[in-house]
Amino acid sequence: MSILLILLAALCGLALGVLSGRLAIAYDRALAAGSEPDASTLLRALPAAARRAAATGKTRATPGHDTISASGARAYMLAGALILGAAWSWACLWHGWSAHFLFLALACTLMCALAQIDWRTGLLPDALNYPLLALGLGAAAWQVSGIPLPAAIQGALLGYGFLWLLTWLFKIIRQVEGMGRGDFKLAAAIGACGGSYDLVTVLFLASLGGVLFGMAHQRTWRPTGAYPFGPFLAGAGMLVLLSGG
Repeated sequence: MSILLILLAALCGLALGVLSGRLAIAYDRALAAGSEPDASTLLRALPAAARRAAATGKTRATPGHDTISASGARAYMLAGALILGAAWSWACLWHGWSAHFLFLALACTLMCALAQIDWRTGLLPDALNYPLLALGLGAAAWQVSGIPLPAAIQGALLGYGFLWLLTWLFKIIRQVEGMGRGDFKLAAAIGACGGSYDLVTVLFLASLGGVLFGMAHQRTWRPTGAYPFGPFLAGAGMLVLLSGG
């Protein structure tokens, strides 16, 4: 594999990572201005995200977060750039400029954007969840992802159904909502991309990551409260996909 192709993949990932961070901030600002959390709002946020000005200034405070400053916005962009730069170059290193590389790169890009938006707003837009689901099913149908289509469908159903059941039981026991439907759809999309076997690993890693983050953030062995689950789910999904399951 040519080092130039790997560097080109890394540069593409870096650029899309910056855009991902800006998109999360622009979407947050649109919601703060009173827009509905739908596909049209996300599409309108894309041009703003492509402009440098969208990455500065302050946005609304979200649960567990303060308003974001220019330095905070740069940190968002840097995080996205590092994640996707590494993901694209790793996928290129192992798969070259192939259809499987393109599948991994696009899947990681969508997951990164979803993770950053969820961390900022507490929402996982259908406008990104559904394309990720379609990507997983389409890649399986065209034999690009390395898993058969029945396994992708099974993974999607398992991802949605398991988290729905878990949330339903949690609501009965604790009388509170544990997760939103965006988490169910993201799990379904990841299941479609990696199949049911990989999904089990993803759910375990995401749950472990969430618990460890809560312990570290609150400096206690028994953390309380809630954090967005989407970033941990998406992060685990990227890790498992890139590692080949």
